[in-house]
Amino acid sequence: MSHSSNQAGGERIDVASHHSTESPADYMASQRPHRLWVLNYYRSVDTHDHSNTLSLHVQTHTGRFEDLPLITDMPHPVDSWRSFMSRACNYGPMFRFMLNDNEAIWLNDASLMRAVLKAPFSQIGIGPLIGGFESAGGLGHALTVNYSSSWRPRHKILQHPLTHKGVRALGPLLQESLRSSIVAWNPNESFDPNTKMTSLILDALGATLFAGDHREFIDVIHAFDVERNLAFVRISQDPAYVPSDREQFAVALSNLDQFIYSMIAIRRQTPKDDLLSNILSATEADKEVLSDLNLRDEVVGLIYAGHKTTANTLAFASYLLAQHPEVQRSLASQVAPIAGAHDFHERFERAAPLASAIISETLRLFPVGDLMDRTVIDSFALDGVELPVGLPILFSSWVPHHASDVFENPEDFSPARCESGWTAAVQKESYLPFSTGPKVCLGVHLASYEAAMAISLVVEQWSLSQNDSRPLNLVHDPLLYADPWPLLNLQPR
Repeated sequence: MSHSSNQAGGERIDVASHHSTESPADYMASQRPHRLWVLNYYRSVDTHDHSNTLSLHVQTHTGRFEDLPLITDMPHPVDSWRSFMSRACNYGPMFRFMLNDNEAIWLNDASLMRAVLKAPFSQIGIGPLIGGFESAGGLGHALTVNYSSSWRPRHKILQHPLTHKGVRALGPLLQESLRSSIVAWNPNESFDPNTKMTSLILDALGATLFAGDHREFIDVIHAFDVERNLAFVRISQDPAYVPSDREQFAVALSNLDQFIYSMIAIRRQTPKDDLLSNILSATEADKEVLSDLNLRDEVVGLIYAGHKTTANTLAFASYLLAQHPEVQRSLASQVAPIAGAHDFHERFERAAPLASAIISETLRLFPVGDLMDRTVIDSFALDGVELPVGLPILFSSWVPHHASDVFENPEDFSPARCESGWTAAVQKESYLPFSTGPKVCLGVHLASYEAAMAISLVVEQWSLSQNDSRPLNLVHDPLLYADPWPLLNLQPR
């Protein structure tokens, strides 16, 4: 990471200690007239980088790590996410806090977050939260948790079938699964967005990975999801907890492994036009050898990354569309000319660009994978402060996504701000729904394409309206969600 001096200081605001129980959204909304934290850095576009990636120049200070604020009574960022976030924005760009009786550092500043996310594996390694997923998520050495020398060749293999073009080749499978599920919804039942979207995406993920040989997969993954989430929350608070000591977890993981290994064996013998077959084909093209264990880990990683993340995003999107019927009507009018088309998957992005904007804005308001963490493993400095080896670094994309000095009226749902060419450089830097750097979500193209297609197919068939006026109660397991989810009404269009 490069450092350079910056003489242009940001506006400084002293924020009083804030211990209220109001939601993060309410608190940040109350701060709209102000800047929430010190912006002592500058941003510039690296003209030598043709991808237009922002070049980060972090201001160099002579401060010591020990001089950073130490907040000893912060709640746990997973178990008490809402309370943690309500307080975290008070303490400047970065501060120290206690995580499970160990000192950690929290970042509020987007440029510092990006500096960590883009740091090489030789300096920054797996964090204490995602590290727990090696056992809680049954991920093994999947790319999500892999910081070893095998990461690069594995990444190259999986990248091929998950490119923009590779994902769209899966369009027919996705369309068939999504449309058949959505058409079967019952308008006489209260629409629980969590239940409906979880089932919808689970079927679509199974169809995409295993091309129709996935009905058993649905029950297996659902059972494992429950156990995995319980295990993650336990591990986030007690790193010594062993998930497999719980019989239900061990059984769920065993069933998951049995199903995945059976599908690997079948696809090695009889490839289909599905994602698992495409990964196997990519290994042959690159002349790389992935064992059944390697493949199993990556399939579990794709399930983890592609199931509840997309399902929760669609649940939030459904809730927002029910609250904003004018946006829903606009999307429905864009979808109407291609409603029922057999090649919907090829046409909807051009015909209904609002769908992608709705998903992008939903991810800004509710970044379901907001919590990110790393650990310092070698000499590393942020903002001129040398961080000790072994220090956990944590942050949430919720913070920059809701910054009033970056996004006008940040608590408003405004898909127009996410239309093509919408963002200024500072907004692009602050927008982190899929992380960035070497660990950027490998399934970003699949998730974006699938979610936009799904929400388009929903309004093709149905009109959503509010049935529950209660505000969202945001909570966290591995991901951000609402508990309870507000019920919606479903009417045929």
